Amino acid sequence: MGPAKSLPWEQIDPRDRSRRIRVHELLESNQLKTAEDFHDAAFIYQHGHDPEDYLLAHVLAMVAVQKGDTKSLWISAATLDRYLQTIGQPQVFGTQYNNHDDSPYTQAPYNRDLVPDQLRALFCVPDTEQQRKNVAAFNVGKYPEGIIPPGCSR
Repeated sequence: MGPAKSLPWEQIDPRDRSRRIRVHELLESNQLKTAEDFHDAAFIYQHGHDPEDYLLAHVLAMVAVQKGDTKSLWISAATLDRYLQTIGQPQVFGTQYNNHDDSPYTQAPYNRDLVPDQLRALFCVPDTEQQRKNVAAFNVGKYPEGIIPPGCSR
């Protein structure tokens, strides 16, 4: 298998939208059954546009976790953070790294004090010290190795 083919954004957005529509149809017709179904559906909705997309992604991820899929712990944290940021609230796990108009990367708004690092670890989210290193790596044009802690997977 070769490297993933990169698509222009004008093609990605319609494809993502059609995938969300299809997932919603499957959800409404009770065809999502397994932890993997809900895990995949959460990732599809995580690439939405609206707070409702991210909130539904969070619910789908939590169902996957409830069904025994521990690899969905990270997406459950990431969907909550993304939802919070889109409604104007600070993220609480620190999964979202953003930059706008060539500004430096940041995690703001971010309430680092609400969720302790011990809970972050349970959700496969790096501790705040590693997150600071991740921001620094992004800001020098590198993809950090510490996005997912050792022993965790997406």
